[in-house]
Amino acid sequence: MGIISALTFSLSAVDSVISAPLPLGVRIGVANIVVILTILTVGKKEGFIITLLKSLFILVTKGITASLLSLSGGTLAFLITVILLKSEKNSLILISVLSALTHNVGQIIMASVIMKNINTLFYLPVLVVSAVITGTITGTAIKAVIPLAEKAVKKTVKEE
Repeated sequence: MGIISALTFSLSAVDSVISAPLPLGVRIGVANIVVILTILTVGKKEGFIITLLKSLFILVTKGITASLLSLSGGTLAFLITVILLKSEKNSLILISVLSALTHNVGQIIMASVIMKNINTLFYLPVLVVSAVITGTITGTAIKAVIPLAEKAVKKTVKEE
């Protein structure tokens, strides 16, 4: 779990840099690749722990507001991912897009609560479009690396 956590933290930092030129609130979500891969290869409990640790990392590096946004979005994304993975009919790209979408919805709801202003919901269309684009990107990445992740987990389990 230590290596997975470190990878998540590193990718979260990288995500901040590569998402900087994007519109406010839009992030590619590369750290979320690790969360979904953890759910797929290690387990749901571990995937949720990574979600919580990612929010804790954001608390330390960006503050309470960013952490609350991460936690609300990450928790919803985790739940939808687990639900969608129950059916083998759902593609990894679909799961990733819907995960990104629910992540954005969770964040915009939390932003409305924090700001005590329902008008933040007007930003939702921008976040929906971005979720489709970024979810497709991260879903494609997950499809590409899942064989390597499964192999790494099997190797680690053998060594223990």
